[in-house]
Formats: sequence, structure tokens, C-alpha cells
Amino acid sequence: MDLSLDDHGTPRPPVVLRLAGAVIGFEISSPHLAEVVGAFAHASVEPTDTTPGIWYRHAWFRGRMRFLRDDPLRTVKPTPVGTTVKLLLDDLQLSVALHATDDVFVHAGVVACDGRAIVLPGRSRVGKSSLVEALVRAGATYCSDEYARLTPDGRIAPFARPIQQRGSAGREIVDPYRLGAVADGPVEPGIVLFTRYVAEAAFAPVVVPPARAALDVFDNTVIAEVDPDRAIEAAAGLARRSVTMRTHRGEVDVATDAILAMVQSVESPT
Repeated sequence: MDLSLDDHGTPRPPVVLRLAGAVIGFEISSPHLAEVVGAFAHASVEPTDTTPGIWYRHAWFRGRMRFLRDDPLRTVKPTPVGTTVKLLLDDLQLSVALHATDDVFVHAGVVACDGRAIVLPGRSRVGKSSLVEALVRAGATYCSDEYARLTPDGRIAPFARPIQQRGSAGREIVDPYRLGAVADGPVEPGIVLFTRYVAEAAFAPVVVPPARAALDVFDNTVIAEVDPDRAIEAAAGLARRSVTMRTHRGEVDVATDAILAMVQSVESPT
């Protein structure tokens, strides 16, 4: 893609990123745009003469050049999201999930095993990234450590992004391609597992009835407040097509072995 630049290094004309039905506009420099494109598999970027509902721009704000997000779904005024592309990408992932019209995004880590997805719903700081990394190292296929993309036909599409681990030294970025296999297309639902780390907890999953499972998945759906009808439809579809379980877990290596063993013994409802 060859875009002309103005005196400030901003691409002209503006461009849009399209992914999962989300259409997001950019007015940032070509090098920054290249980093954004490289971080999103299966996304297209193209010049546009339309007006997307959300924009990211590079502009002066309170004496510094920053990336700004202009999105009426999230704030009434343009909002600074940081000075680096890394911070922009952190913010952009939620924007894609919020504005997607093709797929419904659920806060969840996802891996695949034997062609079926293991979905680990949960917001930040419940340990899902650590568990996803351990499962991929143990032979599962990486789909995402942040969002499950529920497609209209009931499958789960990958949302590949670097695994982000929080530790005592701050956030560590782990390239999933260095750990093992990475999904290149949608997979069938298999197991939805609500779990979080509790020191010395036994891994003892109990089955969650589909109606309760649908409500719990809905609670982790990004568009639950802005489009509740579509969110509950997608959540109910995942609950019908999966076996949902809940348990605390102890150390990640013990939980990993238990989850992979469980996959072999659980039959999908479909």
C-alpha cells in the first residue's frame, strides 16, 4: 500500500481497518500504520472516502504528540490513548470488539484441541493468559488470550495477538508462534471453562446448565450493554454447542494437565 504523506508524515487519504465487520479510521503515519496492520491477522487496510464511526489520530494534545481515539460509543470527546503504538494497539483491540458487526467478542482466552475450542472466559487479572500460554506449550493450538470471536455460524474464529503476561517486572509480551501452533481459521466449540487461580485449590469442575452458562457468557460479552439482543443470542448459541464447567484451579501446570485430560473425556452436545 503506497500512501502519500503530508509534511507531518500523516497518510493521505485517510485509511480504514476492517476486521470482523468493524470499520475503524486512521490518520497516523505510514510506519505506525504498518505496525498496526502487522499486529492484526486477517485484517484489511485500505484508503477510504467514507466516514467511519471511530477514528484514531496522531495529534498534539496538552503539549505532546499522542494517539487520540474519537469514539462516541466510549467517550463524548477525543481521548488520548498513549504515545506509543503498543498503547494504541491495546486500546484498538477493544474498539474492534466493540464495533464488530460480523462476530460477537467475549472476554476469554481460547485454545483449540482436537479441532474443538476450549474457551476460558474472564476479564483481566483472572490468570487466563498464563493458562493459555501453558496450554499452547503443552500442545494446544493458540486462538487468543483476550477475546473469543463468536461467528454467525456458531464457530470461534481466532483473534491472534501476542500473549500479554503481567509479572513483577511489568507486562511481558510473548509471541505465540514461538510457543506452538496458531489457529488459521475458525474452530468448533467444545468446552467453556470458568476458572480462576486460587492458591492450593483442587481442580474439580462441575457442569453448568446451559441457561446459566448463557448468562455467564453474556456477562463477559463486549457488546452486552450496546447490543444486548445480539450478545445474548451469541452467548446462548455458545452455551448450546458447548459443555460448560466451573472450577477454581491451583498452579497452572496442574490445571493444564487436568484440562487437556478433560477434553478427551467430554463429548460436545452437538
